[in-house]
Amino acid sequence: MSDILVKIKTFIPEENVKDPYGDVYEGDNRGFHFSGNYRTLQEFAIDFKKKTVKHTKRVGKTCRINPDEDPVCKRASDSELKMSEPTWKKDSVKFTASCGVSNPLSSNAPAIDYEFKITAYKKDGKVCISGLHDGFPNYEIWKKVGDEAPMPFYFFDHGDNTLLSLFPPMDTSVSLRCF
Repeated sequence: MSDILVKIKTFIPEENVKDPYGDVYEGDNRGFHFSGNYRTLQEFAIDFKKKTVKHTKRVGKTCRINPDEDPVCKRASDSELKMSEPTWKKDSVKFTASCGVSNPLSSNAPAIDYEFKITAYKKDGKVCISGLHDGFPNYEIWKKVGDEAPMPFYFFDHGDNTLLSLFPPMDTSVSLRCF
C-alpha cells in the first residue's frame, strides 16, 4: 500500500464535442469524480518506506461519432504521459508529471498538455503542486493518504473554452497550492 496516492485526470465533461473540421467526438459525459472515464490518467503511488513512486498511466479511447458514418475508435499511445526521476529528501519527494497526448484519429489535433511539479511530504501527507496546462479539457487532481477517502485537490472546468484551447501555449497557470 502506498503512503500517498496522487491522481491526475483530464476529461471532456460533455456528451460529445465538435472539432474545427466538423468531426464529432464522444466526450466522457461526467463531472468531477475520483473514478470515471478520462482522456488521460496518471497515478503516482508514493511509498516513503521503500522510497518508490509507482507510476501508472492510461489513455482513454477516442471515438469519432459523425452522423451518417460508422463510429471509429482508437486509443492513443501513453508514451507522452511522463514522470521525471523523483528527488528524495528525508521527509519528502519531488517529481514532475507531464502530458502531451493527441487525438489518435486526427493528425491535425493538438495534444492535451500539462506539466505539474509535485512535492509530497511524509509527516503530514501534505501534497503541493504548481504548473501549467491547456485551457481544455477539464482537469482534476486527487490525493489519497493511506486508507483515508480520496480528497479533491485541484479542479479546472474548461467553461466556454473549446478544443481550440489545446493549441500552444499552455495558457492556464496553477500557482503553488498545498493540501
